[in-house]
Amino acid sequence: MGTPETTTAHGNSPAHADSYVFEATSYHTRGGCAVALANTASGVGAKLAWDDAKLNCEHCGYVVVDGFIYMNQGVGWSCLELKTGVERWFGRGPGKGSIIYADGMLYCLGEKGTVALIEANATGFNLVSKFVLPAEEGPCWTHPAISNGKPFLRWHDSLFVYDISQ
Repeated sequence: MGTPETTTAHGNSPAHADSYVFEATSYHTRGGCAVALANTASGVGAKLAWDDAKLNCEHCGYVVVDGFIYMNQGVGWSCLELKTGVERWFGRGPGKGSIIYADGMLYCLGEKGTVALIEANATGFNLVSKFVLPAEEGPCWTHPAISNGKPFLRWHDSLFVYDISQ
């Protein structure tokens, strides 16, 4: 059976879109990959579409929107083509953090409490706005949620809710 893996974390859930499954690991150990799924006579077949050992997405996740993966890679945020893994852009955002998508925008929550609104656009990195939540002790590793036009941002014992409806 081999030795247990002790130098990485698999804290991200795989993402499925357009008959592809994408996953990425963290701490610069295994990178990420996409698998193409297809119906076969015996069920569903899977074939490695691409892999990239340099991808590094800790426990903060990624989203797939219109055939593109938007993800945090430690020091910055990037957009990759889901089917090929080709990087379309890389930019500095709120630092390492989590992500959610709504209404054409990426809502990113950095581990130091910086909230950033980044346009979900594969042609280039566009940081629309950012602000810092009131300070809390320790890293902010929660994932944002959006309901009824309001993002819910938790940092330890504090919950911040903003009205972003138009």
